[in-house]
Amino acid sequence: MWFGLLGPLCVRDDDGTELSVEGPRQRVILAALLMRACQAVPARELAGFLWEGRLPDSAPVTLRSHIKRLRRRLGAAGSRIVTRSNGYLIEVTDDELDLSRFAELCKAGIAAGHAGMWDQTSGLLTAALALWRSVPFEDIPSESLIRTEAARLEELRVEALEWRIEADLRRSQRGQLVEELQVLAAEHPLRERFHAQLMFSLYQSGRQ
Repeated sequence: MWFGLLGPLCVRDDDGTELSVEGPRQRVILAALLMRACQAVPARELAGFLWEGRLPDSAPVTLRSHIKRLRRRLGAAGSRIVTRSNGYLIEVTDDELDLSRFAELCKAGIAAGHAGMWDQTSGLLTAALALWRSVPFEDIPSESLIRTEAARLEELRVEALEWRIEADLRRSQRGQLVEELQVLAAEHPLRERFHAQLMFSLYQSGRQ
C-alpha cells in the first residue's frame, strides 16, 4: 500500500491502483490517522476534526459509522485501522507513507550537511522534496485539522529547502540558484536564511 499526505490525500494498493476515498468525513479521519501513523488518536479528537469542536450528541455513534465505511472503502487494508480503548490508529510502515519517507530523507540529509557531505545532502533533500505533489490537506474539509497540521508540514518543507539550497551553494551551484532564491525570499519574507543565501548567491555570481 501507499498513502500520500504531501498533496491531495492519496491511497494506492499494491498494484498501483488508486483507491478513491470519496466521503469528505472519511478523508478527514484518514488524514488525521495518517498524520500520527501507528499512534492512537483519541475518538474525541477525531470527532473534533469532523465537527469543528461542536459535537452533536450522536458524535460517538456517527464516528463509528464513518470508521466502518472507511474500513470498507479501503478493502483489505481496512483492517489496518485498529480500535483502541481511547480511539483509533492506522498501522502503516515507514515505506508506505510519503510523510514518513520525507522525514527519513530529511533527517539523513541534514545529518550529512552537519558532517559537511554536501553532495549527499543535496541528493537526499532533493529526493525528499520530490515527494511533495501539491499543497497538503487541500481536499480535506476540516479547518481545525488544517490549522493543527498544515503549518507543521510547511515548516518541514521550508527547512528542507533551506538545507538543500545550502548544500547547492557549497557545491558551487550559486549562480543557478538566484532565481529560485528570489522567489523563496519573496514568498517567505521572514526567513532570514533565504535572504542571506540570496545575497551570497548574487555576490558569488558577480551581481548586485
